[in-house]
Amino acid sequence: MKKALYYILAFALGTSLFASCEKEDPIGPSLVDLYGPFRILDSLSHEKSNGINFKTDSVLQFSGSWSNLADWKIEIKGRTSGAVKTIIGKSKNLDSIAGQWNGNADGIFFRKEVCDVLFSFNDYPDSMKTTITIAETRDYSKDGYIIKHFEGSGPEEFWGGNGNQAKRISKTDAPEGTNYYYMEGTEGGEGYWIGSFPGISAQSIAGETHLPFNDADTATTYVNFFVRGYGTANTFVNIEIKEDDNNNGSHDESSEDSFGYRYQVPTTATSWQKVSIPLSKLQAEANAAGNGKMEISKISNVYIMLFSNGIETTKLACDIDFIIITQGKPL
Repeated sequence: MKKALYYILAFALGTSLFASCEKEDPIGPSLVDLYGPFRILDSLSHEKSNGINFKTDSVLQFSGSWSNLADWKIEIKGRTSGAVKTIIGKSKNLDSIAGQWNGNADGIFFRKEVCDVLFSFNDYPDSMKTTITIAETRDYSKDGYIIKHFEGSGPEEFWGGNGNQAKRISKTDAPEGTNYYYMEGTEGGEGYWIGSFPGISAQSIAGETHLPFNDADTATTYVNFFVRGYGTANTFVNIEIKEDDNNNGSHDESSEDSFGYRYQVPTTATSWQKVSIPLSKLQAEANAAGNGKMEISKISNVYIMLFSNGIETTKLACDIDFIIITQGKPL
């Protein structure tokens, strides 16, 4: 009996020791992935050799692979527009999760043009290059509700100003399309309002009495636009929204809310800048007469204005283009 018990214990101990020596699955990336010799396995490429149509193709997929897990960057630059898009990631290859481009840009938009693509690594000197031709550009109207884009040859109504304001047509330096608007005015030292486009109604923007927003999304709903200054001091773009608090289909200044935000155009911003302002930054106007609570589900009108800070200024000026409200993220 003792001998049998001895064999049982010996077998159990041997089994335990054998099990403890089995190889366990690694936790995290392997040392080879992190520190092994680095080499490019498959060069950077894509399948749109005849050009990408971003109106019908939602994304362009880049391909490529390398031996080690690495931080990388794709920089796409338009030869005509100068537009740039930067994509970053960390992986050993480009696939449906990493390395896709939907045609958007970091700043000014791309045109129908040839783009140079540079792929580089943070920690390795290797790089890869290719080109892509944009046959049709991205349709940004799907990203939100366009307030103003200034395309077309018709005149643009602008109240106020000093008479020098004008719609610029067929310009190769427009950040979107071919047109933009030049705003100019003079501040005499006794006011703030310099000029304004007529109010844009929710009906004309979205086909509804109010913009179809939820009040809970105020911080993630943005007014976006491109602006370019001329080095003039005290120049502001004023964004103002009007609410229809009683749901009668119109805004009443005597009893309903208005909210605004004044963006000062930097005197150094003499090239196009993309600006995105969350609606949560808008403040109640001094003459607002509603409940003082921002309710973006009741926005009935949007105004875009040229403002000053009330300091006497001979000339205030800036260009503006492609004003759009987006939800969930900035343009």
